Amino acid sequence: MKVVTTIPSQSLTAEGGKDVNFIILVALAVVGFIVFLIGLFDLLLLIIGLVIIAVAAVYYIVAPKNTFNVGISAIGQNSRISITSSGSKAEGTQSQLIGILRMGGVGAGTGATRVCKNCHAMVTDQSATFCPTCGGKL
Repeated sequence: MKVVTTIPSQSLTAEGGKDVNFIILVALAVVGFIVFLIGLFDLLLLIIGLVIIAVAAVYYIVAPKNTFNVGISAIGQNSRISITSSGSKAEGTQSQLIGILRMGGVGAGTGATRVCKNCHAMVTDQSATFCPTCGGKL
């Protein structure tokens, strides 16, 4: 995905390629071409082959792009983040970003916050092997 527009501390918009299932696209094109070749001897199959090839072309042309938008708005001393996406690649990026935000984000050089499996305490020290609260292994 490529960042299209950015307004610092306010928004980010990224776009990717078309959200097309290439297996379906290739299958339509190949079947259409085969039926078209067989149709050289039969007018009805010739027309059906052309229609299938046209459907493959329309499927590709009207497929939406992968888009990803992040909006950030200040609410007092906190912030509200809104994330919208369309397309399979953009939705994967959205899931990754939501995962990072749920983990507590990235601190100043500390990395993402981890959660202790035993006591569920938040551990921000990335070099820690054991939980400072309960002593359990992270």
